Amino acid sequence: MFREEIARPLGADFHIGLAESEDHRVADLVPPPVLASISADGQPSEMEREVLSNPRVDPRDTRTRAWRGAEIPAAGGTSNARAVAEIHAAFVNGGQAKGKRIMSEAGARKALELQFEGTDAILRMPVRYGLGFGLAGGTVPFPNPNSMFWGGYGGSLALIDFDARTTFAFVMNKMGATTVGDLRAFNCAVAMWRALAA
Repeated sequence: MFREEIARPLGADFHIGLAESEDHRVADLVPPPVLASISADGQPSEMEREVLSNPRVDPRDTRTRAWRGAEIPAAGGTSNARAVAEIHAAFVNGGQAKGKRIMSEAGARKALELQFEGTDAILRMPVRYGLGFGLAGGTVPFPNPNSMFWGGYGGSLALIDFDARTTFAFVMNKMGATTVGDLRAFNCAVAMWRALAA
């Protein structure tokens, strides 16, 4: 579904279930230093231990044909930063990108609707969540209020800024030991906003 409705129409090099013929293009993930905790205070709670070990994921598994070929929507995307930014571009362009309608403008803006604001029970830090994305504000002070984001284990990040009509992505193969923000990604994002403001 993702391939037919989003990736292929946009010509985006993003795969959920990678064909074996593309394996040679994929960089191996370099596991992070030991991740003791995903919470802001570094001390895992009982709930967090359940999250981290149910099941525990070894980043080296992503090097296997079985992993790359599997369609795992929440964890099995194989892509580059350009394509991650491309697939999010429809949000900031009224639901379309590259001349293709992906969703309605109202549907795109619906992602900004606040669903939860408070302390995340796992991260144990203040958060604001919309539909499928984190929202600006609180511990994530983006320069534009109509911004949303999501990241991945190891440091990847996607930013969608409706006010600047810009998307940004950072991906890496050398994983950082955090799931609550990687300075490599945020430093790149700050540079992007400064360039836009200039």
